[in-house]
Amino acid sequence: MLGYRPDSHDDLPRLLHAHGVLVLSDFPSNAGDLVRLAERFGEPEPVFPEAHQVPGHPAVRLQSNVGGLGASAGGRYWHADGPLKPDPTAVTILLCVQPPESAGDTLFADMRAALRALPEPVRARVTGLRGYYPAKDIARQDMDRARVLRTAAISAEERDRKLAELRNLHHPLVRNHPVTGEQALYLNEHWLRSIADIPEHESTTLLRELYGTATAAENVHRHSWTAGDVLVWDNALVMHKAEGAQGRKVTYRVTTGSYA
Repeated sequence: MLGYRPDSHDDLPRLLHAHGVLVLSDFPSNAGDLVRLAERFGEPEPVFPEAHQVPGHPAVRLQSNVGGLGASAGGRYWHADGPLKPDPTAVTILLCVQPPESAGDTLFADMRAALRALPEPVRARVTGLRGYYPAKDIARQDMDRARVLRTAAISAEERDRKLAELRNLHHPLVRNHPVTGEQALYLNEHWLRSIADIPEHESTTLLRELYGTATAAENVHRHSWTAGDVLVWDNALVMHKAEGAQGRKVTYRVTTGSYA
């Protein structure tokens, strides 16, 4: 864990590429400072929908487990952020504004270690295979479901604009890191629906093995939140998920679309 100072840690990107996840402590609950931290790692991405933006900070997403207060807090499934475009989201920065009374941990799986842990024949097989991400289809379903439940503040114009941007696409199951060239598995329990170019039953069996290896207990790190904690993670190197929290939990999130 690194204590935060605005003028410290110029080598944060190098540390991130080495370790996959960084933990900073004692960070101010200030959206502007969070954006400036994010800019050390890459160009911050705008938040969709606009209703989930922290006022005055279009790149900062307000997240909570309180109805009507920002986005629902965290995906409770294993995933890497931002697989909805050909070049996925690079880095995620998450600040704990208000920690829960208990539970609400965030878990990380090292996807380089997961790849190394696969039996050699399986590792050889997955290298070169592509996962199918029907992003446009799933996003339409998710938005329609949210609209029916009246839980998403998405205007019709925003919805149509976002859907027009999306495409169903493929990502390799084994990605080469854009900066270091290191190889790691790339998976997502929500957006990745099948493996291209192999029969469906084989795809289901292979994905089950990949997730089982990636999320084995010895490959998972757990973080329990304290106010002022910032987690920075590299989506090309780790997969994560959030656990349900007891009591109110509020976070700010910034993602970068590329690496600095």
